[in-house]
Amino acid sequence: MRGKLVVMFLCLISVFPMSALGAIKPGGLIIDGGAGMTSSRSVVLTISAEGAEEMFISGDVDESDITFKWVEFSPIARVTLTRGDGLKLVSVKLRSGEIEAPPMTGTIILDALGPIIGTVEVYDSADPTDNDGIYHAGEIVRFELEEMGDKPYLTGKIRIRSPSTGYDTGWQRMTSLENGIYVHIWPTYGLEEADDYDVSVRLEDELGRADEKSLRITIDNTPPVPGEIELIGVGPKIGGCCQILRCARPVSYTHLRAHETSLPLVCRL
Repeated sequence: MRGKLVVMFLCLISVFPMSALGAIKPGGLIIDGGAGMTSSRSVVLTISAEGAEEMFISGDVDESDITFKWVEFSPIARVTLTRGDGLKLVSVKLRSGEIEAPPMTGTIILDALGPIIGTVEVYDSADPTDNDGIYHAGEIVRFELEEMGDKPYLTGKIRIRSPSTGYDTGWQRMTSLENGIYVHIWPTYGLEEADDYDVSVRLEDELGRADEKSLRITIDNTPPVPGEIELIGVGPKIGGCCQILRCARPVSYTHLRAHETSLPLVCRL
């Protein structure tokens, strides 16, 4: 029995030399000290490993004398990220002799320009055409900010305040959608009437850069002036004569179904 055990152990050594067993112990890959974002294409890789003799750096990096080929292992390496803002991935493989370890990867966001606010739209969430900046208390107002570079990884903030009423929301986080769109929903229930609701919108990044824009909203709680709707056009008349109806809210054009016939109506104030 002992003889058999010795034979098996010797066979194991012949297939897996002791020099190869556990030869490489990858530790990790850190880009620019663990930063999530950089404004420079030049970044430093910190590579930790035991027993590595060579390394192979690839990914979203420019070709150089240490990338896309096997070179002598170094715990510190400087590489240049590919052009264009966005998420960059860097991969490092290690080997010792014929033994190759699984690749280690890391990511970092390259953003050379910083936040740039393009357009800021505001409208009644129930009626996107109601975008004149004048609303009644109780309407739900939607703010929509678009970043020029379609960047969804920034931090959008909004603050609404009225000096005359003392209203102040403080800075609130906006919701980031796809393609650099940032949204905030503002319920206006119970707000006092005022024409100085100042709105500040802001985009920030991890590097402390920011862009900000402002606009003004009016809350007007004056009831709409009643108008008259006069039936015009062809079709059967209601009750045999022209009907005059009161508008709860003035409109310029609508339809009324009478005897299964749609009659165009014009509100004349």
